[in-house]
Amino acid sequence: MKSLNWKKSLIFCVSFLAVFFCEVAVNIACGPEQDPYDYYVSYFHNNVQGDEYKPFAFNGMLFLNSENDIWEEKDVNSAEWAKYLGVKLKDVRQIMYELDSASNVKLKKSSFKLATTLPDSLKKNNFLIALSKNQAAYNYYKLLKQCEPMISHNVDSWTQPTVDSVFLMKSADKNLALLSNIKDDFLKLRYAYQAQRLYRYAGNLRQSKMVYEKHIVNNPSSSAVKGWAISQYAGIIRAEGKINEAAYLFSKVFASNPERRIMAYRNYFWTDAKIKDVLKFAKTDSEKANVWGINGFRNPDSDIEHLKEVYNCEPNHPLVNALLIREVNKLEQNLLDKSKLSLNFIDALGAQWDYYGPNQDSLKTANLKHLKVVKSFALELANNRKYRQQGFANITAAYLSWMENNDDVALKCLGKVDMNSLSPKLKDQYRITELLITANQIKRGSQFNENDLLPSLKWLDEKRFAENKKQFLGDWDNYISNDVKRKNIATISGS
Repeated sequence: MKSLNWKKSLIFCVSFLAVFFCEVAVNIACGPEQDPYDYYVSYFHNNVQGDEYKPFAFNGMLFLNSENDIWEEKDVNSAEWAKYLGVKLKDVRQIMYELDSASNVKLKKSSFKLATTLPDSLKKNNFLIALSKNQAAYNYYKLLKQCEPMISHNVDSWTQPTVDSVFLMKSADKNLALLSNIKDDFLKLRYAYQAQRLYRYAGNLRQSKMVYEKHIVNNPSSSAVKGWAISQYAGIIRAEGKINEAAYLFSKVFASNPERRIMAYRNYFWTDAKIKDVLKFAKTDSEKANVWGINGFRNPDSDIEHLKEVYNCEPNHPLVNALLIREVNKLEQNLLDKSKLSLNFIDALGAQWDYYGPNQDSLKTANLKHLKVVKSFALELANNRKYRQQGFANITAAYLSWMENNDDVALKCLGKVDMNSLSPKLKDQYRITELLITANQIKRGSQFNENDLLPSLKWLDEKRFAENKKQFLGDWDNYISNDVKRKNIATISGS
C-alpha cells in the first residue's frame, strides 16, 4: 500500500482553504448593499405635502433622494407652445421630441409644412396645422430646427462633441437680427434665448451676456425659458469669479423652474459661495427664503436654523413644510428602533460593530432634545393664524409627541385637526399617527375607547383593498371576498 504524501496533501489543504476564504471575503465585499430608501423606520411620509421637493427629501445615504426632477423639460416647453398656439400638449411633444428618424427626415424635406408626402399622423397633427397658420411661429421653429444639430446634447458621452464656431456665430447673429422685428413676447424671449446660448456655445461670452442684459432680463414673460436663460448667464459670471451673484441667480432658478431644480441645486453649491454673501443679492423675503431653504436641504444633520429662517422670511413658503418634514425624518432615523426580527444581513453586521454604541445614551438625549425643539416649532406654526397649514402642523406635533411617548399631548394635537380641510395624503398621515398612538396605549395597557379606533381600522382596511388588488392565492385570507370582509368589520363595529 502506497504511503500518504503529506507534502502534497498539505499543499492541497492550504490551497483549498485559501481559495475558500478568499471566496467568502469576495462575497462579503461584493454582497448586498444597504437599501438607501429603506434603511430606517419611518411612519411620517416625506411626500405628505406633495412631491414638489421630492428630490430633496431627507436621505442620509444619498446626496439627493432622487436624481430626477418632478417635471420634464419636454413637458414644460410643450405645454407653453400648446397654450400659445391653442393645441394639445401631446401634439407639440410628438413633433418636437418624439419623432423617429424617418419621420423627422420627411418633415425637414417638407420644410415643416403640410406636404402631401407626409404620413397621415403628421398631416393631422394640430401643432403642425397651427404652425402653418402662424407665420411668425413657423419662421422661428424652422430656424430652431436648423440650429438644432449644433445645440443638442450628444447622446454618446464618449465622443468629443464637434463645435462649429462659425456656424454657431452665424446662427446667433441671425436670431439677434430677427429679434428687433418681433413684437410677440413669447417669440421674442425665445429668439433672444437661442442667440444667448448660441453665442455662449461659440465661445463669445461677452456677446452672450449682452443679449441677456439687453433682451432677456427685463422681458415681462413668465415663461420657463427665462429661467433657462438665467442659468446660462449665471454660468458665465461664475466663470468670471462672481460666485455670490451666480449662486443667487441659481437659487432663483431653483425656485422658479422645477424642471431644472436639481441642476440649479448642484450649480448653486459648485459656486462655493457663503450664504451671508448670497443673501446680499436677495431683493425680497421670498428670495431670501429660497437661499436659506436651498442651504437647508444640504444639511444631513439636525438643523432647525435654516427652517426658522425660511419661516421668518415667509411663513407660508412651501420650503417651510419641506424642511420640517426633513427634520421629522431625521429624528425617525435617529430615534426609532428596528425590530431585531426584521434586521437584514447588513443591519445585523452593523449592530455588531456599532461605532456609536458606547455613546448611544448621550446621542439619544441630544436627539430627544432636538425633538422638543422641532415639536415646539410645529406647535408655533399651529398657533400662528398667518400660517395656512394648521392641520399639517398639528399632525406633525402629534407625531413627534408619539415619538417621545407622550400620548396625551399627541391626542390633544390630533383633536385640533379639521379632517375636512386636509388633503388625501394628510388624511392618511392623520390615520397613521392615530393608529400609532392607540398601539402605544394598548402596549402599555392604558385605557382607550374601542369605538374611537374604528375609523382608523376602516381606513386601514380600505387602504389594504385599494393597494393590494392582486394578491397571492397562497394567502388563505385571499379566498375570502372583500365584501365578506367588510361585512365582518361592520358586524364587529355593531357589537
